Amino acid sequence: MIGILVKDNRDLAAQLANHYQLFNLSAHVIESLEEQRSEIDLLVVVNAGTFGSQINQLMRKEGKRWLHVLWDRGRVLAGPVFHPTEGPCFECLSLRMKANMVEEPERPEIPECLEENVRRMMCDAVALETYKFVSKDHRAGAAHITDQMLEIDFLTLEGELHPVLRVPTCPVCGVETRIHQYVQPWMTRFSEVGS
Repeated sequence: MIGILVKDNRDLAAQLANHYQLFNLSAHVIESLEEQRSEIDLLVVVNAGTFGSQINQLMRKEGKRWLHVLWDRGRVLAGPVFHPTEGPCFECLSLRMKANMVEEPERPEIPECLEENVRRMMCDAVALETYKFVSKDHRAGAAHITDQMLEIDFLTLEGELHPVLRVPTCPVCGVETRIHQYVQPWMTRFSEVGS
C-alpha cells in the first residue's frame, strides 16, 4: 500500500490518492507518520520541508522506502525514491539542492482558470512515475524517480532530470572518510628524499 502524507493540504493528498487508484495502486491518505506505518510499502510525502529530516531518519530506521514530492505553483519535483540502505537519503538531496540550485525569482501565481488542470497534470505525473516504480511495468518506460529527481514545470511545459548522488560526508548515510596525508616533498628534509 502507498501512504500519502501532505502536511498542509488534505485535498491535494486525496486527489493524489485518487490518481493512484486510476493506476490500480492501493493508496491511503494518512494524517501522521504513526498511522498505519506497518502496512505502508511506500510513503509519498508532499512538501515535507523541515519535517523531511525526521521522516528520513524514521524510514531508514524502519527499513522502508519513501518518495519526496515538492509541489510549487505549477512545478513538481519528484524523486528519488529513498531506500533505507542504498543510494542517497533526504539529507543528501537537501545538501545538494542547497549547494547547486540557483536562487529563482518567486514563481507567478497560477491563474484560477488553470489551477485545477495544472493540479490534475501534476498528480498524473507523480502517479505515473510511482506506478512505473512500483509495478516495474517497462511497457511505460523505466521510472525516472528510481535514482533521479524529475522536475516538470507545467506552466512552461519544460522538464529536466537531475541525478541525485550520495554525499560522502552526509551526517545520516555518509561513509566516514579519512584524510590521507601524502608526502609533500617541499616539507620533507632533503636527506629523507629518495630513502
